[in-house]
Amino acid sequence: MGPVLRKSAGGRIRNTDGYAKKNTHKSKIITITIVGVALICVALFFIIGGIMGNDKVDIEQYLEQKYGTEFTVEDLRSSAVGLGMPGQRVGVAHPVSDPSLRFEAGKDRNANSFFDNYVGAVWAKQERPLVAEYLSSIYGALGSPDFVLTVQQDRNTPESEIVKGANIPDVEFAKTSLKNNLYYSIEINATADQKLTAEEIDDHNNKLKQIIDFVLSKGVSSPGVRYAINVEGQDVGYLCSPSKDELNNSTIISNCLIEKRGKVW
Repeated sequence: MGPVLRKSAGGRIRNTDGYAKKNTHKSKIITITIVGVALICVALFFIIGGIMGNDKVDIEQYLEQKYGTEFTVEDLRSSAVGLGMPGQRVGVAHPVSDPSLRFEAGKDRNANSFFDNYVGAVWAKQERPLVAEYLSSIYGALGSPDFVLTVQQDRNTPESEIVKGANIPDVEFAKTSLKNNLYYSIEINATADQKLTAEEIDDHNNKLKQIIDFVLSKGVSSPGVRYAINVEGQDVGYLCSPSKDELNNSTIISNCLIEKRGKVW
């Protein structure tokens, strides 16, 4: 059977057999392209998954050799990855014996080096009950609010000077011997049922001042305090996040907590 000839709307005759062949050829090209892209994506998935898996093992081995105990690394992700720049792999690690002791650990693939904050996590866990007790004394019947405590060396302190394998000095050593090279920060994350009144803001500013005094009493080189309150059911919050130099400025601190649009933690 020869080509099918049909009239167009204008009365002209057109060859639909050639038109069909052109469409079939175009469809094949699209199909081949889609399949090719899919195969590339699958290949990249397995290649990246394999690399990430190797990095996970490398980080775990690094931690185990450094601290003499077994670790697990989870939620491994890439950071600062670009063309020709392998970047970093960063994950959440914890000792197998203590899943609650979570900290950041990773691998700098550019320098083929590793980093972690296990020592800081150990210190924060040891110090946390003391901070919780102090906060409870401030808030009374409300109890201690949620807070994040960070205790870690400043970057200019060689870790090799204080950590010998599995032998990690306790937090009291850090506060007394490393106070000139120590970062100590308390971050309060609280909630309110509704927008705060002026009297309530004053009350929170007073609590903030006491927390700042507590942190400053540690005598560390890098103190930090962040005070945040979210209003439930509303896109409103209150925040005070002073710089290190502002912590000693009573005028700034007494009016530090201000209303913000949006959630603050």
